[in-house]
This record gives sequence, structure tokens and C-alpha cells, in this order.
Amino acid sequence: MPISRDHPYEASNFLVDLGAGDPGSVGAQFFQVEIPDAIVDEVVFRSGNDKAADSHKQPGLVKYGQLVLRRDLLGSTDLWDWWKQAREGQRDVDRNVTVTLLDEERAPVWTWHFRNAFPVKYATSPLDAHGNDVVVEELTLTFDSLDIE
Repeated sequence: MPISRDHPYEASNFLVDLGAGDPGSVGAQFFQVEIPDAIVDEVVFRSGNDKAADSHKQPGLVKYGQLVLRRDLLGSTDLWDWWKQAREGQRDVDRNVTVTLLDEERAPVWTWHFRNAFPVKYATSPLDAHGNDVVVEELTLTFDSLDIE
């Protein structure tokens, strides 16, 4: 799906699919998504019979940061409910979440697939009687693997 072109894609045109199986989970009205880092550990070793003290390196375990989703609080409790299911240790709380970048015509051009994702943090922005900002809810997800299509 990735398409090479001369000018970069805008970061403001994307969809989030929470993998909930209902039509409302696609899009989900998020205004910000933080795509996590993907890191391969380096394993440093020295062979026991090497005369030199030089080390050798090879790839080790893969680690990922956390996926952070933010949206305006609209009254739906779907994010809270999912976090609550994880808190209570319910089975089948894992979902396959996708984030899809869209071009100017809203055609998909890049998709991140987060496998076996579940919420680890739920937060809302501060309530402030002196301000006029909207309330934002934030859901932080962890996951097993990341692929890009």
C-alpha cells in the first residue's frame, strides 16, 4: 500500500480501527496518535576462544513503546470500558488495532498493525474552571508486535 511520491503526506489525515468489531470503532474520532518506537536489542558477546578482546554483536529481542490515542471527550465510555475489562483481567481483551494514514483523497497509503493490543492507561485532561479547553481522553495501549503495510 505505501506509495512513493515527491511530497510528504500530511499527518492530519488518518483513521484508527480499535478492532472492536463494530462500525463505530473505525475512525473513532481520534485527533492525535503517537506511533511508538520499535527497537531491536543488541546482544553483545565475546567468543570464549577469541584471543582479542573485541566484542561481537547480534540482534536480540524486539521491544516496542506504547501506542497513545487521544480524542475529545464526547460521552462514549467505550475506551473506559475496554480499559476496565483489562483491569478486571477479563479474557479476550486483546485486539488487533490499526492506524491508517490517508492521502488527500482519503485513500489509504500506509497502515500500522498492532497485534494483541490492550489498554494499560486511561487518562483525561484536567478540569479547569478558569479555562475553556475541551476535555480530552487518552488511552495508552501495549501490544505484542507491529507491522507496516
